Amino acid sequence: MATKDPEQHSSGANTARYEGKKTLATDSVAQSAGARFSFITSWVSALALAVIFAIGGWQRRWISDDGLIVLRTVRNLLAGNGPVFNAGERVEANTSVVWQYIIYGIAAVSSARLETIAIYTGLVFSVLAVAIAALGSAALRRSPGALFIPCGLLLYICLPPARDFATSGLEWGLSIFWIAVLWFLMVYWNNARGRRERRSPLPRSGYALAFWAGLSWLVRPELALYGAATIVVLLVIHRRWTLLAWAVPLPLLYEIFRAGYYGLLVPNTAVAKSASGSDWKQGWRYALDFANPYWLWLIIPIAVIIGIAVFRANGRRTPLPVIIMVSCGILHVLYVIRIGGDFMHGRMWLLPLFALVVPIAVVPIRFARASSAQAQLPTVEGHSWQRRHEHSRATQQPLAASAIIIIAGCASVGIWGIIRLCAGHPFTQPTTVADFKHLDIVDEREFWTTFTGHSAHDPLTKAEDFLAAPTMINYTGSLEGTIPHVANSSHSGTPDHGLTTDGPHVQPFASVPTKSYKDIRFVWTPIPNFTSPEEKEAMAKLGKKSSTVDDATSHYDDVLRTASGLDNTPVTVSYINLGMTSMNAPLDVRVVDPMGLANPLAARQSRQSNARIGHDKSLPLYWQLADSATPVADTPFWDSEKKVHAARIALHDSDFVLLFEAYRSPMSPSRFLKNIGFALTKGNSLAFSSKPSDYTTKTTTDDTQPNSVPVIQRGHRTKLDSDKRLPRSLQPGYTAPKTNVFPDAETTEENHTIYP
Repeated sequence: MATKDPEQHSSGANTARYEGKKTLATDSVAQSAGARFSFITSWVSALALAVIFAIGGWQRRWISDDGLIVLRTVRNLLAGNGPVFNAGERVEANTSVVWQYIIYGIAAVSSARLETIAIYTGLVFSVLAVAIAALGSAALRRSPGALFIPCGLLLYICLPPARDFATSGLEWGLSIFWIAVLWFLMVYWNNARGRRERRSPLPRSGYALAFWAGLSWLVRPELALYGAATIVVLLVIHRRWTLLAWAVPLPLLYEIFRAGYYGLLVPNTAVAKSASGSDWKQGWRYALDFANPYWLWLIIPIAVIIGIAVFRANGRRTPLPVIIMVSCGILHVLYVIRIGGDFMHGRMWLLPLFALVVPIAVVPIRFARASSAQAQLPTVEGHSWQRRHEHSRATQQPLAASAIIIIAGCASVGIWGIIRLCAGHPFTQPTTVADFKHLDIVDEREFWTTFTGHSAHDPLTKAEDFLAAPTMINYTGSLEGTIPHVANSSHSGTPDHGLTTDGPHVQPFASVPTKSYKDIRFVWTPIPNFTSPEEKEAMAKLGKKSSTVDDATSHYDDVLRTASGLDNTPVTVSYINLGMTSMNAPLDVRVVDPMGLANPLAARQSRQSNARIGHDKSLPLYWQLADSATPVADTPFWDSEKKVHAARIALHDSDFVLLFEAYRSPMSPSRFLKNIGFALTKGNSLAFSSKPSDYTTKTTTDDTQPNSVPVIQRGHRTKLDSDKRLPRSLQPGYTAPKTNVFPDAETTEENHTIYP
C-alpha cells in the first residue's frame, strides 16, 4: 500500500496556508476600501441633507406669535422676576422647559435680540437633527461597499411645515434634535450590544441612552412616550436598575420644583388645552389637512415599501431601534388624532413623521457577492467556507431586487420633493367676516405674513413686526395713555375678547361689519373711570351706558377689591394672541389671555363644542374684570355690571382661593409644600363654571365680609427689563408701523379722540 510522503504533505499544507493568507489579505484590503466608501457616502448624504434643510429653513425663517410667548418668560428670568410669564404670578406658560432655559442661557451671555436667538438656535438644532439622524441610520445598516443615498429625511425636509418650524421661535427644532440624538444613541447601543455576548455587562452607551431618554419630558411632554419606551426596553434587556439612576433624577427634581413652585404636575398650557381630552373627528380632519395638499397618501406607502426592502430583504430580523422608533411614531400619530390635532397646519405631525422616517433617513444600495476568502479559505476545523458561500449566492438575487426597489423608491421621493419645493403650500387668506370668525386650521406663517402686510422676502422676525396687524392699531400708544380713534369707525358691534384694568388700561375694540373682511378695525381703548364731560361725551357716542351701580354696591366692591388684594393688580392686557401683546408690553404690565395659556382661571373653563382646536376655552370678560383692579362701576358698556359684581363675589369660593393662593401667594418653604399637596390632588383636575351664580349661591354674606376674605398678594415689586433687553417697541422715539393690509383702518392725525 502506497503511503504519502510526509514532506509532500507538509509542502501542500504550507502552500494552502500561504494561499489562504494571501487571499485573506486581499479580501481585507477590499473590505477596508468598501468600508471607507460606505463611510464617505453616508457622511456626504448627511451633509447634503443638512445643507438643503439649512437653506430651506433660513429662507422660511420667522418668529411666530406663540414663539414670542416663550420670550416673555425669558425676559422675566433675565430681569430677576423668576421663571414666570407675569411677575407675581407663578404660571408656567411654556411647554418646553429645556427650550426656555437654552434661550435664557444664550441671552445671559449674548447681547443679541431674544427673537434672533430663538430663530437661529432653532435653525441650528434643526440642521443638526437632520445630520445626526442620517448618520444614525447609516450606522445601523453600514456594510462594505454600500452606497448611501438620502431617502426618508428628504421626504421630511421638502414639506413646507418642516421648513417653517425649523425656526418660528418654538421648540420644534430642539424636539427633532432630541429625537435624532435618541435614535443615534439607540443605534450605537444596539451595535455595541451585538458585539457582546447576550449576558455581558451593559455597554456604556446604554447609560447615555437612558440619560437622554429621561430628558424627554422636559423637552416636550409627549416625547415622554419615546423616552419611556426606551427606558423600558433597556430595563427588560439588561435588568439593571442602575439605569434609573441615570434616567430619573433630573426630570424628577424638576417635577418636584414644578409642583412646589407652580402647583401643577404639567405645564399650564397642558391644562389650558385639555391635553387629556379627545376629539377624534377633528383629529382626522387635521390629518387630511396635512396629507391632501402634499399627496402624502401617495408618498408614504412608497416610503413603507422602501423600509421593507431595506430591513427585510435579506431575511434578517428588523433591528430593535427601528421597532422602538416606528412603534412610538405610530402611537404618537394616534395621540395627535385623539386630541384633535392643532390649529397650526402640519405642526403637530412633524415630530411623529420625523420619528417614522429616521430609520430610512438614508438607505444603502448594495449587491451581495461572495468573496474569494469565503470561497477558498479553510476554517480551523479544516472545513471550507462553501456553505457560507452558497448562502451568499442564495441571497444575492433578493438583495439585487431590493436595490432596484430602493432606487426606484428614492427616485420617486426625489421627484415628489422637487414638486413640493416648487409648489409650496396652497394658502388662501380669509376675505370675509365669516372666514375671520371661523378660522380653523391655518398656515400660521402665511397667515401672519399676509395679515401684517409682510412678504415671503420680508418675514416677521421681531416682536414689533406684529404691530402692523390691524388688531394691534395703536397698541403701544394705548399703553402710554393715548388712544387714537379710527376715522369713521362704527363701534356698534360686539367687541373682541379683551381686557384692561385700573390705570391706562387697554382693550381691543372691534368693529365687525357684515361684508368685507378688510373693513374690520381694531382699536385699543381704555377702561378708565370716565368722569370728565369730554370723556362722557366721547363714550356716549360709542354707546356707553351710564353706570347703574348704586353707591352701596360700589363701596362693597371697593372693600372686596382691597381686602383680596385685587386693587394691587397691575395694569392688565388680555387678548387671544398672547405673544405679540406680551412682548410689546413692559414687564410691569400684566398680560393674560382668555384661553388660559397664562391665565389659570381661564385654563380651567370647560371646552366649547365646535370651537377652534387649541382655542376652545374662553373666559368671559366679566370674570376677567372681576379678577382685576377694575371697579365694577367702570365695567365697559358691552358687559354686565351685575355679572362682574357676582363674579367678584364668587372668586371667594374656597376652590378659587386654593387656586389663587397656589400661584399668587408669596413663595416660602411652607407654601412650596402646600403647593405640592395641591398639585397631587386638585391641581390638574380643578375646573370652574362660567356662571357666577353656581358659586354665589354657596357664598353667604358672612363669607364675603372684609375680615373673612383671604388676602392674595404678589409679595414683591416687579423688576423691569435692562436697557439692552427693553423691546424695541418700548424704547423712546419708537414709531409703530402703519397697517399696510387694510389702509382704510389706519388712524389719521385729524380724526382721533384721545382718552387719558
